[in-house]
Amino acid sequence: MFVVDASVIAPVVADGGPDGDAFRARLRGQTIAGPDLLRVEVISVIRRFTLGGLLTVAQAGRAIDDLIDLPIEVHASAP
Repeated sequence: MFVVDASVIAPVVADGGPDGDAFRARLRGQTIAGPDLLRVEVISVIRRFTLGGLLTVAQAGRAIDDLIDLPIEVHASAP
C-alpha cells in the first residue's frame, strides 16, 4: 500500500511527460491510500496548471475524470 498526497497524484493524472509516466509506473498495481482532502487538493493543482497555461481545459477535464476514476482508499483527516 502506498499512502500518497497531492504531490504524487497530481502528476499521475495531469502530467503526460516523463514525471507522470514515472509516478504511474510506480503506482501501477498498488493499493493507493490518502486523506479525504486528497482529491480536492489535486483539483486545486489542476486548476492552477490550467490557469497557468500548462494544461488546456480539455486536458484538465480528462485529468479530473482520471482522478475520479482512480481507486483511492480514503481516510478521514479528522476524528
